Amino acid sequence: MNESRPRLHSLDAMRGIAALAVVCQHWQHMLLLDTAKTTWLPRTEELDHRLQPAYPLLRVFYERGYVAVDFFFLISGFIFFWLYRRALETRSMSYTSFAVLRISRLYPLHLVTLVLIALLQWRFVALVGQPFVYEPNDGAHFLLSLLFIQLPGAGAAFNGPEWSLSIELLIYAVFCLLARTGRLQRPLWPALMFLAGAAVAWSLESLSRGLCGFFVGGLTYMVFELISPRWATRRMMLGLFCATVAGWILVIGDVYLDGALSTAIEAQLPIAKKTIVIYSTLYGLFPMTILLAALHENVSGARYASIAWLGEISYSSYLLHFPLQLVLAVLVGAGLLTAQFARSGPCMALYMAILIPLSLFVFRWFEAPMQSWLRRWWRSVSGAPGDLLRAR
Repeated sequence: MNESRPRLHSLDAMRGIAALAVVCQHWQHMLLLDTAKTTWLPRTEELDHRLQPAYPLLRVFYERGYVAVDFFFLISGFIFFWLYRRALETRSMSYTSFAVLRISRLYPLHLVTLVLIALLQWRFVALVGQPFVYEPNDGAHFLLSLLFIQLPGAGAAFNGPEWSLSIELLIYAVFCLLARTGRLQRPLWPALMFLAGAAVAWSLESLSRGLCGFFVGGLTYMVFELISPRWATRRMMLGLFCATVAGWILVIGDVYLDGALSTAIEAQLPIAKKTIVIYSTLYGLFPMTILLAALHENVSGARYASIAWLGEISYSSYLLHFPLQLVLAVLVGAGLLTAQFARSGPCMALYMAILIPLSLFVFRWFEAPMQSWLRRWWRSVSGAPGDLLRAR
């Protein structure tokens, strides 16, 4: 297995920024404190986003931060095609080795945060009489969570944001099978998987988001592979940069214009609302952003190593942000903090000042060492090649 390919630090950084966007969007959980019902679903009243700290500045994250999960899926697809497709096609990486790579990367912190949340929810229920945000925290859901099975929406339990990781693991299996059988050498199968995801968008939204995002990310890699470096000229990259910046201005501007732009489009094309307004952002602007960053780093030689630490905190911040919210909720329930302070700007600033260094610490002193230990153990019992230890 060839692991000599350079790391794309720009994508690492974008993954970290996307994780922090999700963290910011989930700050709305704190609005549930000191209300009659502290769980997210079902609710009879809408939460007022304008009550959140620095709303004018952070509005785009509060109202659209959820699409950062789709950005995750796209980045994952690009990176997996970049790193693992050829190794699986040439059979220098086995199914089992691929599974060990993913489990050793994801499971240790998942297990720790699951147990931590179970303990914190138990304490919060003892203090308040009901769970915080996610309601079905029973033994059956704990066992499902142990198996990395997390439902979205009303079925979310314990560490609810992990629904996207459950979808990713399923898609990893599909990717591994398709790559191993040589079906990902050309764009046909990634395109078919995207169409399959689009076909179930109204019945299985979470699966649809995962399939569409991951395989559009893979198609984006194929475009990158085709034009880099043969056709990737500075003029072409300048055009891509201008189009990407214009796209982001339109998307962010639409949020601050209360959706006036998207409403105008929907008025002209009401039947194509989801395709035109949402899909054009997710599967037009996001791939352009990823392609631009990859080209800028790989072709132009731009250096992003100084901000690669954002990628290091992406997984830990994603898994730790809800347990840290639960700590605040328990303190409110115990009367040690007021709900008003827990929802305030100073508390949010303190929360982020704790979460980011904590995530970096957890990655370097727990995630990475546990990953290495599990891979060394697997190598010792299976005789797997040594380069498995260096894989990402």
